[in-house]
Amino acid sequence: MIYPVVLWIDLRVGSLNRRLECVISRRCRVHRETRADLVAQAITRTRPHFLIFDYDRPDPDRLDALQATKAQFPVLPILMVVEGHCESLAIWAFRSGVRDYVSGVPKDEEIISSIEMLAAIAAQPNLAKGRVGRPSLDWPSPGERSGASLSKPNSSRRAIEFIEAHLDERITLDDIARYCGLNPFAFSRAFKKENGITFQEYLVRRRINRARSLLADRSMSVTDVAEAAGFGDLSHFIRTFRRFVGSSPTAFRRLEHSLPVGNHPAH
Repeated sequence: MIYPVVLWIDLRVGSLNRRLECVISRRCRVHRETRADLVAQAITRTRPHFLIFDYDRPDPDRLDALQATKAQFPVLPILMVVEGHCESLAIWAFRSGVRDYVSGVPKDEEIISSIEMLAAIAAQPNLAKGRVGRPSLDWPSPGERSGASLSKPNSSRRAIEFIEAHLDERITLDDIARYCGLNPFAFSRAFKKENGITFQEYLVRRRINRARSLLADRSMSVTDVAEAAGFGDLSHFIRTFRRFVGSSPTAFRRLEHSLPVGNHPAH
C-alpha cells in the first residue's frame, strides 16, 4: 500500500507544532521543510502528493512563499494551518488557491479530514501529469484494508462526475449507489476506500467550494447561492459554510471583493 507523501512546510516563528506532526505522521509519509526559500527544491526532492503550510505568525514574506509555490506547482493541493483565526487571512488563503484552511486549535478529526480530502484530490487521474513523479495513491481508511470496491473500472469517476453534474440538486446515497450498481452500504465503503474521503464529506466540500465561487456574483443573493450549491435550507447552509470557511457567506463575500489576491491580509 502506498501512503500519501506530504511536504510539511513549517514556517512557524515559535515552537514546533508537535500535535500536527503527530497527527499527519500517523497518516502520511512526512517530509519537513523550515526555509521558505527552499520549498521548491524540497518539492522536487520529495515529490509530495500534497503540501501543508503551517504558520503561527504569518508575515508577508512567509505568505509570499505560499503564493509563489502555488504559482510554480499549481496542481499540488495545499492545506494551510494557522494558529489563531483571522477572517481576512482565510479569504486570502482560498483566493490564493489553498484547498483547505484550518485555524485555531482544531480537533485531530478535523486535521485528518483535511488530509484525507487532499489525498483524494491528489489521487484523481486528471492530476497525474502535474505531479512531480509521484505514484498513484492507494490509501484505504483504518479497518478497510479489504472488502468492497466499486465494481466497474470507472465507477468511482462516474460517481464523482454524477455529483458534479447534479450538485445543485438533491443527491441521496441511494440514488448514487444505484447509479453505480451497488447497494448503499457497499458504495459507502468503496467510495471511502478509493477516494480517501466519505461520499457525504466529498459532497459537502464540493458544495461549499461552489458556493465560494458563486458568492463572487453580487447579483445572486445568499439564498440564491445556497440553492445553486445544493443547500435546500438557508440556515443549514450558513452554519456549514461558517464551519468549513471560518466566516459567514456575507462576510466572505464582503472580504472577497475588498482584498485583491496579491495583497496580504491584516492581522
